[in-house]
Amino acid sequence: MDGQSEGQLIGCPQAEGLRRVQGGEKGFAFRIYMQHRESMLGFFRRVLREPADVADAMQELYLRLARQPDLERRCQNPKAYLFTVATNLVNDGLRRKYVQGLDLHVPLEHESLEASGPSPEEAESLRQQLRLVHHTCATLSDGERQAFFMHRVNRMTYREVSSELQVSERTVRRWVVQALSRLQDVLGRSS
Repeated sequence: MDGQSEGQLIGCPQAEGLRRVQGGEKGFAFRIYMQHRESMLGFFRRVLREPADVADAMQELYLRLARQPDLERRCQNPKAYLFTVATNLVNDGLRRKYVQGLDLHVPLEHESLEASGPSPEEAESLRQQLRLVHHTCATLSDGERQAFFMHRVNRMTYREVSSELQVSERTVRRWVVQALSRLQDVLGRSS
């Protein structure tokens, strides 16, 4: 049988290369391939539809068979083995097409390369400032600390804070101003 007629039998134009995988011998892999060729072609045609994909799958099926060491000894049910290999080929192909279909590449010219947050240096500076604020707040009197947080953090008015703490509005205003003054002094020195 010449290379051309063998290529037609195998289902792909690269039959000469396939024969070289076997070293020119028509061993067990070739025999079971040829014996179940029509079943495999039917399976691939139903699943793959494109003739070029069917031919590629048939070639890959034969190559996988030919590369198996001790195939004859290990293969108890050749037709089932061929269908298992064929199913794996189809699954591999679908997986490959799915991954290729994902648009994982994002051109750089379409994306901003700037970080959305602060730089590492800015982040460290902010952490240091936060530690200073925390330390300074710990040194405030209870009244100053409560008045400051109620007014600046909870957005309460001086009147609401004075009612809550049961002190005059003037005292609340003084405590908030003292707390702000200390924080500005500490943060001004750290800059």
